[in-house]
Amino acid sequence: MEGLARRGATSLGLALLLAVAIWAVWPQPTVRVVDATTRATLARLPIHDGAPLRLAYVHSIYRQPGVEEFAVGADGLALARIASPSLAVLEYYARPEPVAPAPEGYEIRIQPCDGPAPCAWQAAQPTLSVLVSALGRRTLSYAGRELPLYELAAESGHVTLQVGWAPRLVLLWTGAT
Repeated sequence: MEGLARRGATSLGLALLLAVAIWAVWPQPTVRVVDATTRATLARLPIHDGAPLRLAYVHSIYRQPGVEEFAVGADGLALARIASPSLAVLEYYARPEPVAPAPEGYEIRIQPCDGPAPCAWQAAQPTLSVLVSALGRRTLSYAGRELPLYELAAESGHVTLQVGWAPRLVLLWTGAT
């Protein structure tokens, strides 16, 4: 009877170890921030359903703050909203949608793309190229994390946001959970 109990405990331990290993390598959708010059990963953020990704900046011409807000999904990033206290910043984008009053000044709500070719540029993109500089102070905010991109990629001045998959263990290792 004692041998049977020992084998049962060993089997249970192995099953638990296998379950933990499967959980650790199971892929999770993520947003990866990459230095475009060195290809170094600067941050990896797990995707949280419904949480918008925000890129705040100072407009290089008008020297006014602005925010680009993206919907995030496993298929990529889709521009959802642009906001600024400056009407000129929003007019700079020359978007077809109307500029409307908002709590922080003005906003443009991007209309979702439901059709094929004419609005394909509005569809979610798996990568987004972002220029960063001390002047523009571009900062990424997502799901409670804030990353000053202009500091993280100061040397190259260019980052890429990539939506993809990473094992949970990678997210635990990098502290991105």
